[in-house]
Amino acid sequence: MDLNLGGIFLSEMLGTFFLILIGCGVNASVNLKKTYSNNSGWIVISFGWGMGVMIGAAVAFYSGGHLNPAVTLAMWAESTIDTGQAFVYFAGELVGAFLGALLVAFLFWDHFKETKDQKAVAGTFHTTPAIPRWYRNLATEMFATSALVLPLLALTEAGWDTLILGPLFAGLLVLGIGLTLGGLTGYAINPARDLMPRLVHQIVKIPNKGTSNWQYSWVPIIGPLMGSMLAVAFYELILVAI
Repeated sequence: MDLNLGGIFLSEMLGTFFLILIGCGVNASVNLKKTYSNNSGWIVISFGWGMGVMIGAAVAFYSGGHLNPAVTLAMWAESTIDTGQAFVYFAGELVGAFLGALLVAFLFWDHFKETKDQKAVAGTFHTTPAIPRWYRNLATEMFATSALVLPLLALTEAGWDTLILGPLFAGLLVLGIGLTLGGLTGYAINPARDLMPRLVHQIVKIPNKGTSNWQYSWVPIIGPLMGSMLAVAFYELILVAI
């Protein structure tokens, strides 16, 4: 399929919008007071993010459903997309993530008012490590992202990234990562997923919002990008071996 830049931007923007709407939406549903799913736990959050990736990837099937600058970086490094396309992917992902988080802020506004716990409010939007140790948090994001990107590269190489299998596989990957490594850092594994909702949390006057914790924000940006390149390196080693 010959992709045009406008189609790539719109596809990635809409796909990432739905990813963040569902993902940050499940964070809000679990964290915020007076929702029906309040305090339903980490398993619900992990399933929500997995479903968010599946839905977003299906919506963005025209462009391959990257939804994630770390995935786009890997595809760029593997020459699956060119430089001009890569920057359009990045732009679509960032804009979509911002708009998705903005809609979550609007929809859950009354529940933010009811929630006095500022960490719970902030956790709706951005990740925070369970135990702050920047080097271990960075390593967690790096290896968790590698666990996402490496299988996606293999899926693309095998030609199994169809409308059904691609989104389903990506969603299950994110679910598995969430249930295992996710409890350590909140598993951003996606720079756009963390940066843009964090920006919405910063600039919108959300009730009881507290700090946006920008001093940690570099970890869920750099870690996933490092993990993407690590996955590419592993992938190239596999190709050489076979």
